[in-house]
Amino acid sequence: MIRGWSFRNGKQGKLYFSSPECIEEFRADRFTCEAKANAQLVMTGQFKQIKCPLTGDEFAPKMKMKVCGLDVCFCSAACLRKAKRASAEKRAELVFGKRFDEAFALKRDEMAADPAGGKWQCVVCGYVHTGSTPPAKCPKCGAKSDSFVRKTS
Repeated sequence: MIRGWSFRNGKQGKLYFSSPECIEEFRADRFTCEAKANAQLVMTGQFKQIKCPLTGDEFAPKMKMKVCGLDVCFCSAACLRKAKRASAEKRAELVFGKRFDEAFALKRDEMAADPAGGKWQCVVCGYVHTGSTPPAKCPKCGAKSDSFVRKTS
């Protein structure tokens, strides 16, 4: 069985690692891991896009492409072209790196909108729990409650 470890970062989100050693690697060199960590915050539904990641301007929903498996929108054809021309690793840094705090925001609004209930997904095994809070322990894999993220859809 694969066990996941979580780590609360400075952005009020939880990052998930495959081992305690990976947490130590992250702590030792956050700069190198920052874009991937930020992408994980979006991937797990903890953050949502609010602006163009290259300029900080309003994005156009039709100007989008996949970055790290996620749909990311840009403000213009020029920004979209710049992202498309970059290598996959550089693209992740462009989108989830320097301007992350301007382009992405913590998803507080969905949580506040439905305090009585919701769905929680275990990031270790994918189990989905319905309720106002995640279970203390995942019934499928045994992961602790901090391994659950709120599902928005």
